[in-house]
Amino acid sequence: MVSPVSDGHGGWKGPGSWTQEQLAHLAGINLTALDQVDIQYIADYADTWLAGVAPNQPLRMDADTLAPKLGPDTFPGALAAWNAIT
Repeated sequence: MVSPVSDGHGGWKGPGSWTQEQLAHLAGINLTALDQVDIQYIADYADTWLAGVAPNQPLRMDADTLAPKLGPDTFPGALAAWNAIT
């Protein structure tokens, strides 16, 4: 899930070093992306997510804050939870 994060002042920003413009571009990419630039955006965002910088898609979240109500808030958190039960 492509998602902004809180900027700590009541607004939104891209996760980590992602700008709002980069996040908007990524969110607008067609799922059948063929352009190398678009493919690189997807790969870069995936790396950001795997590193725990971009938020994980929760099972349930607060619609106003995008904070998870159910489910880990990062991929490393989800992986740790999975490894704890396997």
